[in-house]
Amino acid sequence: MSLYEAGMLAQFAHRGQTTKSGEDYYTGHLVPVMHIVRQRGGGPTEQMIALLHDSIEDTFVTREYLDHFFGSTIATAVNIVSRIEFETYAAFIDRIIAAAAINEVGRMALNVKTADIIHHLQDTAHISESMIERYTKAAIKIGFIR
Repeated sequence: MSLYEAGMLAQFAHRGQTTKSGEDYYTGHLVPVMHIVRQRGGGPTEQMIALLHDSIEDTFVTREYLDHFFGSTIATAVNIVSRIEFETYAAFIDRIIAAAAINEVGRMALNVKTADIIHHLQDTAHISESMIERYTKAAIKIGFIR
């Protein structure tokens, strides 16, 4: 599958969803995260992961679906950046960091999550102080902010 097809799936899966500022979720969040990944040197696979990074957590898309149509690398990376039910945000970030220490798929997942956090911190006008604190702590833990 291609970057175009990943975008089409993400756009379809997130239809009707909006960001906290009221923008279309695909164009207001997923595409900007993909651009950050690209700006940080991520290739087409990481860009596909960026477009799909919220699909398991927030839509009908399953890991099995992604594995079947996009392959195990993308399915595994998207699964890594999907929070598990009842998982704290701190534990979620720790799990992604641990995955990044194991293999390239984990490193790609961490790169996408870093881009996701960067995007959230670029426009803090529409998120709460607690969310800003959560993203800032995660950025420090990842090593993006010192």
